[in-house]
Amino acid sequence: MSLTPIREAMKQFEADGIVTRKQHQALFVRSFSWEEAKNVYDLRRVLEPFAIELSGQNVDHNTLSILDGLIDQQAVALKTGRNDELQYLNYRFHVTLAKMSRNQLLENMIERLWMMVPLLRAAAWSVSETRPVRVLEEHRMIVDCLRNNPAQAVEAARVHVNHSWDNVRSALLQALHT
Repeated sequence: MSLTPIREAMKQFEADGIVTRKQHQALFVRSFSWEEAKNVYDLRRVLEPFAIELSGQNVDHNTLSILDGLIDQQAVALKTGRNDELQYLNYRFHVTLAKMSRNQLLENMIERLWMMVPLLRAAAWSVSETRPVRVLEEHRMIVDCLRNNPAQAVEAARVHVNHSWDNVRSALLQALHT
């Protein structure tokens, strides 16, 4: 593989704030302050339910099948201990929901937020063995609500993000006190 695509990817990660450039041009995955972590989840708390609210107008059988398939794949990854795959499928689930909104700007904003979420959530999931299981249950609830009552899906998404923040916050507090 040529180095050009790797350099371009690193430039994009740097522009997105995922990596920082330090001494002698070395790149490092950045760490987040408490305030930055809170800001990410504050935005998720607003943007993701709004995307689902818009998505409620665009729910179709094909998209629901895609979401169901992503949840099934997450369940297999969880059962077989493939945590990296589980993290990626979680990202795809949320980005798929954002795409359903058919609002390109909103989708881009959520996708950009999701470039930061795994860095915050990875530590949280390593602290809580039950959180990945609850994530699957919450994803199923969101899709079931989209299928049967899209207005309830908005609240299910809000609850999901709140639970996610509670888990990340707990892990961050634990890390700060150790």
